[in-house]
Amino acid sequence: MDDASKVTLRPRSKLERILDGLEDSYGVPARPHVDLVTQVALLLLVSCGADSRAAVNAIKPLCGKGGAVDPAKLAETPKELVAAICQTSQLDETVAALRALGDAASAAPTLEERCRGDVGEARRALRSLGLGEQRADLLLLQAGIHPLTAPSGSAMHVAVRVGYPGTSYASFARVLDQELPQQYAIAVAWRAHHLLDQHGRSTCTAKAPQCARCAIRDACGYHGEGEDPAGRLSWRAPPSTPADG
Repeated sequence: MDDASKVTLRPRSKLERILDGLEDSYGVPARPHVDLVTQVALLLLVSCGADSRAAVNAIKPLCGKGGAVDPAKLAETPKELVAAICQTSQLDETVAALRALGDAASAAPTLEERCRGDVGEARRALRSLGLGEQRADLLLLQAGIHPLTAPSGSAMHVAVRVGYPGTSYASFARVLDQELPQQYAIAVAWRAHHLLDQHGRSTCTAKAPQCARCAIRDACGYHGEGEDPAGRLSWRAPPSTPADG
């Protein structure tokens, strides 16, 4: 793994070198071209027990001609629609959350406009809708709004074993995001999110990591010997959504 970028000749970060080592082992899906409000609406339905396909089909009548959710229609989400696809005892709360999302999306400034400004404000705007911190970051990345690695629980097993400091989601997200290059930051963040997650699921697993066949073994400070630094992690990943890719 070269230490310098072949394009800019700038010093390459540890994160970029790790990603290069994982590139041949895993595939990175294309980033979904789905607007932020539609993604949040799908997430709310899936989080309340809807099947992914059912959630997508339920959203379609609420979309405008361009394929994005129409905030006016979302603000009037039929309760019957949610009841038909969601397995939740919190039906009224789910409907209220969808309608609130529609109101937020149509207000001035809109939810998307608020999220395109300061990243802290973007996170607060999404957290106010009841989203967890990792899910909020991932939605911002998927929509191409902010370059955030949004590491999953599996990705954090990898990160802590290769020497990144931290025990919480916020600490790992902060240190990984700091290593994103200015150029192509969203593309690198998207690679990082998926490659670290896949490596953590298939090889650098929570229990019994397969260190002997690890593609980035040389970058690891653990090697399967001694106390496992991943043992102090207890964070769990949120449910996936149809737009996760």
